[in-house]
Amino acid sequence: MAQLHDQLLANMHEWLWNEHPETRYMYHANFNNLPLALESMLPVSVKMRLMSVIKHIGAVNGVMDAEFYWAGRMYAFDAKVGADRLSKEQLAFGAALLAQGGAFCEIRSLEQFKAEVECVLDNGCLINEMI
Repeated sequence: MAQLHDQLLANMHEWLWNEHPETRYMYHANFNNLPLALESMLPVSVKMRLMSVIKHIGAVNGVMDAEFYWAGRMYAFDAKVGADRLSKEQLAFGAALLAQGGAFCEIRSLEQFKAEVECVLDNGCLINEMI
């Protein structure tokens, strides 16, 4: 499942970078899943030390996978596959972002991401905000 998640994020980044060069450097991914990716590669003691450092420098539970800053507004996206849903921490992050004038959404496919980004570029909002 993690591979599908990471592939969706990679496809999102590649499409935006190639199709909308004007947005370059305004979209970035967060490495909030790094400890999970390292699970099988590092001894537990090393992973625990690394997680401690990451948390100490400001990693926060609930931060979404990617952020897009456009026209003075922050948009956060979280890739979800299968039965995955936004966690309560992610919903709290989203609520804090909304309170500051930002927006967020769950992304389940590259086609959905394309539509959301096109809506941001054309209308300054996510599709769900237009309803």
